Amino acid sequence: MVEKTKFIKKFMSEEEPKSTNADQAQETTDQSRARQPKTPEQARTERLDALDQEINRYEGPRGKHELSQREEEIRQKFAGAIEGMGVTDETKEQLAQKMEEEIISLKQGMVRFREISQEANRLRAGDLISALESAGAKMSDESKTKVIEILSSPQIVHVDRQELVQILGVDKDNEQLFQHLSRERVFYGKYGKLLREQLVEENQEMFLGADIKLAGHAEVQVDDETIDIAELSDPEIADLGEVEIRRIIAEILLDKDSNAGQGMFWNVLVPKNLQYVLKTERKLKDPDKIKYRRKSLYRYPVIRDSIGRDFLLKQAVLRTEDSEQLHILQEKIPLSEMTSVRNSNIDALIEGKYGQEINEALKQDKNKKKLKAFIDGVEKLYREHKLMIDTLGDNLFFSTTEDGELDIKLVDYGAFKQRWEEPGDDIKTSLDFINKLKSAYL
Repeated sequence: MVEKTKFIKKFMSEEEPKSTNADQAQETTDQSRARQPKTPEQARTERLDALDQEINRYEGPRGKHELSQREEEIRQKFAGAIEGMGVTDETKEQLAQKMEEEIISLKQGMVRFREISQEANRLRAGDLISALESAGAKMSDESKTKVIEILSSPQIVHVDRQELVQILGVDKDNEQLFQHLSRERVFYGKYGKLLREQLVEENQEMFLGADIKLAGHAEVQVDDETIDIAELSDPEIADLGEVEIRRIIAEILLDKDSNAGQGMFWNVLVPKNLQYVLKTERKLKDPDKIKYRRKSLYRYPVIRDSIGRDFLLKQAVLRTEDSEQLHILQEKIPLSEMTSVRNSNIDALIEGKYGQEINEALKQDKNKKKLKAFIDGVEKLYREHKLMIDTLGDNLFFSTTEDGELDIKLVDYGAFKQRWEEPGDDIKTSLDFINKLKSAYL
């Protein structure tokens, strides 16, 4: 025991090790760096990190629906306390005062949360602009201000995509910039975070507490064919039942770690740990685009029967009460880990400048067979229905498993319809795309 006491005293009284020249040099370097002024990018990153930490610590309501629920929980809690006790009028008054204080605190917390979220979103928008400028986009100061306003507000959920591209300074004739953006996952990650903040709140107001129903039997006409809307839903998801589907949707909407994506016609919420995503129709101004979006959805059974279920995503089509707007609960696939294959990058893929793992996989006979089955289905669709899949946008995704197995998914069912004897330019472009795949890999 004496020896142990001596050791502790000796240990506690020892001087700190003397710094070496190398340590002193490092300390001088660190001090020098600390004195150097931060770049705007560094200052933005540091502030954004601090805000994100505060946001992650916040446990209160994040939207109006959550706030209403929490308020009701507080009222019920105090009502239960009063009923369970023989309390005086004075005590009841004190409890009522305490209840109101909790509700006020809850609301103040949400106000603060929204303030820091808004600041964080504006910083993220500035970060996205910097990423675009680094890639070659050119924006005036006025355009930057407008972009930040759009990207950090509810406008982002339903913004006109063509207008946004123009404001972002993306030259539609700059093929190099478009190819860079098609491969730049970081850019879409930044955009997805901004979109998610606004989309979650809008969808919570739309879905939570609403009566959600599967789109039932009803006949519609598309391309001179009669389609039953119930056929838009796959049994694998539809058979879960409406109660379970409502529970899944609520879980998606309350997932704080979800992400978001946006297409020409749909927004999508992607939860972290669930096997489904929630797609909602974007608000469109152009009646022709609205009509085309519905037509694209109605074509799903035709495309499914030609190309095959394995290459399409399983889904259930839904409606909320008193609304004709359609929504989709769809199986989740890891798009961020997959390779988008489209007209703008097909040559780079074939030349080995992009998607090397896809090229390696397509050296194997089993994967050639899978690609052939997909192409045969696409050609059958065109031959029998004069429909050609849209290969202009991010609609077709390839990936490989750890075992080198090729997976092909068509995630959007927009298709070009040939109405005249000769195919139009869009169909010719997509046919050329399919022929390049055949010539390169089959």
